[in-house]
Amino acid sequence: MGIGLGLIIQTLLIAAQKAAPVKYMASATTLFMFMRVLGSSVGIAILQSVLQNTVIPKLDFLSARYPEYASVFSSSLNDQGAIYNSGLPDGIRTELIHYYVQALQMVFIGGAAFTGVGFLLVLGLEHIPFSRKVRQTTQ
Repeated sequence: MGIGLGLIIQTLLIAAQKAAPVKYMASATTLFMFMRVLGSSVGIAILQSVLQNTVIPKLDFLSARYPEYASVFSSSLNDQGAIYNSGLPDGIRTELIHYYVQALQMVFIGGAAFTGVGFLLVLGLEHIPFSRKVRQTTQ
């Protein structure tokens, strides 16, 4: 997401500046950046909630099946390195990783849904060409 967003963010900023009158360009830039940060924060919070709500029931299921590794399962929520550094048997580790992959698939589906809604909302925007007429001054 970082590379893709990094490549498009400058184009979106220029489009936002072009849509605003010159005297409001600073306000348009500030509003654009604020909305970008706000959207990122809300999006991360929602998708993290999806991840946690998907993976926690699966970790509870694993804890019931393998109570001797319950502390490893619960610690993996805050530190995924515990999956590899805790001495879990290969079969249990594979099952735990599989549950995390399933949870990340749900996060991807949620992100794709947000993207789809955003795309539909953009369809109604007015087209503003980037060309700007420059007035020549006589000297």
